[in-house]
Amino acid sequence: MPVTDVDICNLGLGIIGASGVVSLAQPKSANETRCARFYPQRRDAELRKHRWNFAKRWQLMSAPDPTAKHPARRYGYVLPTDPWCLRIIRTAHDGGPVDWDINGRHIFTDWSPGWWLHFIGRPPTAEFDPLFVDVLAASMALVLCEPATQSGSKKDDARQAYMEAIAAAKAANGFESEPEQPQPSSWELARF
Repeated sequence: MPVTDVDICNLGLGIIGASGVVSLAQPKSANETRCARFYPQRRDAELRKHRWNFAKRWQLMSAPDPTAKHPARRYGYVLPTDPWCLRIIRTAHDGGPVDWDINGRHIFTDWSPGWWLHFIGRPPTAEFDPLFVDVLAASMALVLCEPATQSGSKKDDARQAYMEAIAAAKAANGFESEPEQPQPSSWELARF
């Protein structure tokens, strides 16, 4: 059965022993209001932190935005919005170093139309990996603990649950854990 945003919030609230929620769309209780406020930010933050395999997407960048201007780049492409682009995954383009800038919701480059952008998107909740659900629930428990329970020991429990969820996701290859290798700058290349 697909998981929902409410299910994830209730898992997090369960970690800290707080009462569950019924709706985030029309919050009626204090916990529903807290979840509605914190959930979107925590979801996007947790998606951005790692290169989650279930959230990886490709999009063909075929049409530059003629209104996008950059002082040093020829083309400006609008970043994907469906799913919402949360993080670019650095890849080599045509065997060379990564060569682009991000400003606002545009990516600027000298690459002609027809290249593929690799990124972390915001997939529908029903597509979330079960291990990501655990990470997000524990993240929600951390942020909700103080206002929902006023308990420092429960916050320690939530922190432990978060660390265990991250470790489990890493062990199961839920996300790529190796760091992205920064590309050498033109100054560094000139020194060799």
